[in-house]
Amino acid sequence: MMRWWYGLGFLCVCLLVAGCSGTSSTAPKPVEVSGTVDLGDKPLEEGEVVFEGEAGSMPEKLVVKDGKFKGQVKTGRKKVKIYAYKVEPPPKTATGDNVGDQMVNFIPERYNTKSKLEAEVTESGLSPSKFQVLAK
Repeated sequence: MMRWWYGLGFLCVCLLVAGCSGTSSTAPKPVEVSGTVDLGDKPLEEGEVVFEGEAGSMPEKLVVKDGKFKGQVKTGRKKVKIYAYKVEPPPKTATGDNVGDQMVNFIPERYNTKSKLEAEVTESGLSPSKFQVLAK
């Protein structure tokens, strides 16, 4: 009788593992992508490119250095947002005190918070892979 319970328990565990492993195969998988970002007619010195997938998915951020970015992004259609920051002195408070320097995004909002840029990530890479940012 005890063997029967052990066998039934083993069967349940096998079915549970088999059921769970089937769901992960349909999830988008990350692939290596690379590209460039120009600010005007020059490479963006430092910044970040954020790839946002469908609602509920985590955004994927890649660092831009000397106009180039490279990293892993999951496959699918993505909204693209570009950010770059500079240090600005803080505004004075009502008491006249400074609160400390602050980082301010200097890329126009049409390339980030109001971005309409899109790209497709496939197993063969990123399309488009070059992004042009105009300062005004």
